[in-house]
Amino acid sequence: INKDPSRSMMVEDTVINLAIPKKMGMTTVFLHQGSPLTELPDYVDLCFSDVREMMETLYSSASG
Repeated sequence: INKDPSRSMMVEDTVINLAIPKKMGMTTVFLHQGSPLTELPDYVDLCFSDVREMMETLYSSASG
């Protein structure tokens, strides 16, 4: 895919899977699904409990 990674977002429920997308320049989102980490790695930009919380937060941020 010939796209700018800084305009992309990787959403994962396995935190280690976010390390490489972060190195590529993507925004990274961890969905902890009820099992939050006590300390997030520096390659995680955002953390939510589930998809609904993520969408509500991102939508409210975008609509200003």
